[in-house]
Amino acid sequence: MEVNIIDKGRSKKEVHLTLNKEELDVYFEKAYKVYAKNFKVDGFRKGKAPVNMVKRQYGEYIRELAITDFVPQEAFNDYVDENRIYIVGTSKLLDVEKKDDNLVTIKIEYEHLPEPETAIYKNIEVTKENIIIDDSDVEEQFKKVILQHSTRALDAQALDNEYIVTVDIQALDNSGTIIIGKNKKDVEIYLGDDKLEKNIYEALKNIKEGEEKVLDLTVSKDKDSNSGKERENQLFRITCKKVEKVIYPELTEEFFKKLTNRDDIKTQEDYKKFLKQKIQEYYDDKSQIDLENSIIQEIVKLNDIEIPDVYVNSILEKKYEEYLNHINKHHKEKGESPKSKEEYIREIRPDTIFNLKWYLISEKIIKQENLTVNDEDYLKLAERELKRLPFDIEVDKFAEMLKKENKYKNRALDNKLMGFLIENANVKVVEKTLKDFEENKIIT
Repeated sequence: MEVNIIDKGRSKKEVHLTLNKEELDVYFEKAYKVYAKNFKVDGFRKGKAPVNMVKRQYGEYIRELAITDFVPQEAFNDYVDENRIYIVGTSKLLDVEKKDDNLVTIKIEYEHLPEPETAIYKNIEVTKENIIIDDSDVEEQFKKVILQHSTRALDAQALDNEYIVTVDIQALDNSGTIIIGKNKKDVEIYLGDDKLEKNIYEALKNIKEGEEKVLDLTVSKDKDSNSGKERENQLFRITCKKVEKVIYPELTEEFFKKLTNRDDIKTQEDYKKFLKQKIQEYYDDKSQIDLENSIIQEIVKLNDIEIPDVYVNSILEKKYEEYLNHINKHHKEKGESPKSKEEYIREIRPDTIFNLKWYLISEKIIKQENLTVNDEDYLKLAERELKRLPFDIEVDKFAEMLKKENKYKNRALDNKLMGFLIENANVKVVEKTLKDFEENKIIT
């Protein structure tokens, strides 16, 4: 596809897309499939005839129709995807010019977000937290896994920690009167949970079915409270509705095979090694994502781009239309009502502006550094994708498949950009245990 661009201002362009016969044929093949549902062929119900029969009978008519109604938008979409352009508003088809030598030139006018003149993105100061998984973390997760695969037996009383009690919880005021609207029903509590607060554990151990107890607990301050404190004491009545003994599965070779779908994991020791690897991989990925987000945050902060309201509002309007369509398509039958336009836009406006700023800055960096995608980038993307996909395919073959779609080219380019930014940042690496990391997260 030959591309010629005419600038019509800082954020308005006219693009001329010239397609040869081979390129047109690709779009026509797509058009046959789209238009086939509108035609009737003898012996078939309308829209049910095979595409090749529709093509044989109506091919010329469909091509004439598609040259103005289908091909321009499809070609323009490919141009936009290929060049990573953020379109604002609706593009305008100006002309479709047919030439004798089987060439067609499509002329389209569009508006896009204005490009920043420069960008600051090197020597960014960021911290990366590497989480170190130890045996106690593995043991804790192992207990959770076998608890998830346990069965239960009804009992009358919780005689040790290996019980799950089901309770109703009702908040009380200082006089012992129930507070309407502050209650929870059928709450399941495992007594062997190391994170269970001590006073709750003391109240529930040895509890019997049908028994009631009143607890004085320290809880987060109610948003309507005027106490001026972050946490405050609250009375609760706990009613035990059910007591169940936990019955753990036998830790056999068959159990571990079913758990992992692997023949080489046969013992508890094998499984814990496997579990440790998976937990470490999860937190390594999380650490990497957190680092990338930190770099993006810092770069956006350093490049204080002002995006005119006219562009922001145009994009917010489009997002609200997409939101309404999604609600009507997937949630209307459930009785879910959409948020008002004002509420929805108010909620998404800050993130939308931030994402627009990052988009403009990232595109400027890509242009300044002349970053392009090569075979190695596709291989890296393929390796990354295959980690989370259940595909049994060689990496190089999968990489070749990814090359065929623009969205993977863009993803590979985004990954290359982030790798470049990390290489050019001042990254301070801090090692933390999982417990320290989680405690810090709770405090934050």
